[in-house]
Amino acid sequence: MFGEFLSSHLEAPASTYRVGRRRLLGLGAFALATGWALTEAIVSFPGAVPISPTTAAVGLWAVLFAAVGAVALTQTPDYVRFSQPLLLWAVLNTVAFLVTGAAVLGYLPAGLVVYAYWHVWVLVAVIGFAATGVLLERSGPSGQHYFTAAGLEVSLLFIGLGAFPELVPGLYLLLAFVHPTPLALDAYPGDLGAGPDAAIQLALYATGLGLVLVL
Repeated sequence: MFGEFLSSHLEAPASTYRVGRRRLLGLGAFALATGWALTEAIVSFPGAVPISPTTAAVGLWAVLFAAVGAVALTQTPDYVRFSQPLLLWAVLNTVAFLVTGAAVLGYLPAGLVVYAYWHVWVLVAVIGFAATGVLLERSGPSGQHYFTAAGLEVSLLFIGLGAFPELVPGLYLLLAFVHPTPLALDAYPGDLGAGPDAAIQLALYATGLGLVLVL
């Protein structure tokens, strides 16, 4: 396995083993929900921050991802920090940050800048959720809730590209719900459930929230 290769060939920082898989997933879900909710607040009330809203939002996400990444790297056991899903998300998030950073620094063509912020992150989520679902299905647990989340993220990407512009002002609130939910379902399976039933619930909740935003 690629994760086993890395764990045996890379000299990673010593881990305290204080944070297990579920606690890391819970932390990730909290960071995602907080990040998108605060992004919505920054976009809705740009005068509330002393700097550019774009800079504030990018800085917020940089802090959140750095914090979660630091915990994953230094506080989790090797089977977690070198797992295929975590490595996959590390690569995807790094690529997305490079694209967003290039836009902030003015290195992207003007026509692409508009897609370099939340669009690229939703695209990353589509790829990441779908791939995570496949990895889970191969190893035994159900990945249906990740597949459902990937489908919902595709819908959000479609919305953001202009198909339903009336939803865009509340789009970050939808992301604050859809993005962390699969992680929360994995982190607290006994309380929230997992598998097809949870996937259906996720779809229904997201649809309901979308209707609320429209109305």
